[in-house]
Amino acid sequence: MQPGPFVPSSATLPRPMPPRPPSLVSSSRPPFTQATQSRGKRDAGTGRAVDLPCRLSREFASIFLDVPIRALEGIRRDRRPICEARHVAMYLAHVAFQLRLEDVARFFGRDRTSVGYAVRRVEDRRDDAAFDALLTRIEDLAGALRESMGRNRP
Repeated sequence: MQPGPFVPSSATLPRPMPPRPPSLVSSSRPPFTQATQSRGKRDAGTGRAVDLPCRLSREFASIFLDVPIRALEGIRRDRRPICEARHVAMYLAHVAFQLRLEDVARFFGRDRTSVGYAVRRVEDRRDDAAFDALLTRIEDLAGALRESMGRNRP
């Protein structure tokens, strides 16, 4: 006897979701979650004045430290090179582009104290001559870009 085509029984078919009550349907905003809060602030292009300098800082850190940009966009803790590159990006946003710690923290989906910690870590690493030379080059580039944008402080 030849087995026939597989026909699932009604017990194995997925059932459609019942419609949501009108009180639970959001008309203007998606539901608030930790992921939408941090991800939306970073990548959705909120149009705020701090988005461009923070994105540029992230790009500079990605290019100069040879870390993929997608790795820097993550919200979780990662391996050391990714964390160090993210710290450099936060440092550049704060020091080179003269943004407040709160604005940098909001963009990167971190707490203000975490950004302060990242800035201190990068400043401590400047004792290494090679790292200091690299960071000076990046800061000079970011400073020239900030001046060409006609912005001293957003």
